[in-house]
Amino acid sequence: MKIDINKINNSYHALTYDDSEVVKKDYFNDQYGYRGIPVVFKKAFKSEDGKPDTEKILNVFNCWLSEDKTTKTDMMSEEKEMFSNLNREEFNKGKWNALASGKRLWLVYPSAFNSEISNNLSKYQPDNLEDINRKISENAIKPFYAIQEPGELIYIPGSNYHMHINLEDTDTFQQEFINEINYDDVRIAIRKFNIEDFKHLEKTIKSQFEKLSQSDLV
Repeated sequence: MKIDINKINNSYHALTYDDSEVVKKDYFNDQYGYRGIPVVFKKAFKSEDGKPDTEKILNVFNCWLSEDKTTKTDMMSEEKEMFSNLNREEFNKGKWNALASGKRLWLVYPSAFNSEISNNLSKYQPDNLEDINRKISENAIKPFYAIQEPGELIYIPGSNYHMHINLEDTDTFQQEFINEINYDDVRIAIRKFNIEDFKHLEKTIKSQFEKLSQSDLV
């Protein structure tokens, strides 16, 4: 691996880690979701065999746009040293990623600097692995980092630029989602691009809030 992990460990701040054994939806929403805080859950979504428990995950990170939440979860395999582009999720949707095998480095930038990054994306987007340490060192805005192990889940709000680098071959589950924590940010973004999708989303939001109101009465 050509990227200097020790330098990142010693020089930059780690993302928030949550060691809770169990995480319920209300806890996640109040502590991280509504507040837009990226976080790595080390234990809460891990099954007995050490791999992600998708049923537990989808009970917390339900997506209002998914009718069949099981089949809407993407599984991806990537090779060691592959890395993603620096980006944000489409239309400000949130994203969770749970690692089934391998090891992955995440770089997540504070959302307060979105304008600077979006206006100068080439300054922050590395062209190759050797470029990653150099660009982080040269730029005034530094990312938070996390090294994700099997069974761990990372949540990234739609407002944060982020990228990942595979330290080993990896298998992951992931999903973009919209629900009560981010629907307003998503609807504002969609309205700018596609009015028909916006109208569909408005109906979905209304229906989901009716369900939430009914559940509160039970």
